[in-house]
Amino acid sequence: MGEDPNPFNLRDLRGRSDWDRRRAFVASWLWSLPWKFAQPWQNTVLSGWTLDGIVTAQSGPPITFTEGTDVAEDGKSATHMSE
Repeated sequence: MGEDPNPFNLRDLRGRSDWDRRRAFVASWLWSLPWKFAQPWQNTVLSGWTLDGIVTAQSGPPITFTEGTDVAEDGKSATHMSE
């Protein structure tokens, strides 16, 4: 930001971290398939299967605003002249 921090106002240095997620929802599920077959070999091969999963939905990371200097006025925040 180009300025020295104010040692008397440390609250200016506080902020959310990059891994901070304010809203998160996590759900897991398990489903045993209820299929039964007439033939014993089909029950051995095809029955007893389960499906499971985990679903996660969360808010995005915080936005970090930075201030740069566009010396060349070419849209890039570099300190050198464009060619």
